[in-house]
Amino acid sequence: MKLLKKVLPFLLTVCCVLSFAGCGNTEDAVSDQAPAPALQISSLLTREEVYTATGFSVGEPMDFADGGVNYYSPDGSCSVYIGCQEVTLDGFDALTANFINNGMTLTEAPALGEKALWCEEALELLVYADGYALDLVVEYGSSRPNDSLLAARHLAALLLEDL
Repeated sequence: MKLLKKVLPFLLTVCCVLSFAGCGNTEDAVSDQAPAPALQISSLLTREEVYTATGFSVGEPMDFADGGVNYYSPDGSCSVYIGCQEVTLDGFDALTANFINNGMTLTEAPALGEKALWCEEALELLVYADGYALDLVVEYGSSRPNDSLLAARHLAALLLEDL
């Protein structure tokens, strides 16, 4: 189950990318391509900053086409996922409503951006600021929700400085 929680964001991204890989005509491929992401998280956050926030060292970041990034500890037992998308506040509210509709509990995480919510069940921090939604998941080798929240808050604060 722990492995599934760590690999699930990666697998969902791969499935999404593969599902669009065969769509459309090759002559329309250039015009059908999604625009480049507004932010590339790995260029805003160093491995040292991830270490300072989480307490575990990480290897090179794994960037996703949508601008998200994964950092893994050398032994793979700990990870950080950070996603970012341009969205309105209404879009952010719709995103967080999906969590609630799926039976998860969101609690406010004050003093981060315009709006921030913590989902302990998913170890996920959702932050809205300046037209961007940040999605941060910090997983340790064992269930440590308080540590995950503190690390995610630290990473979010670093990223918000650069938005």
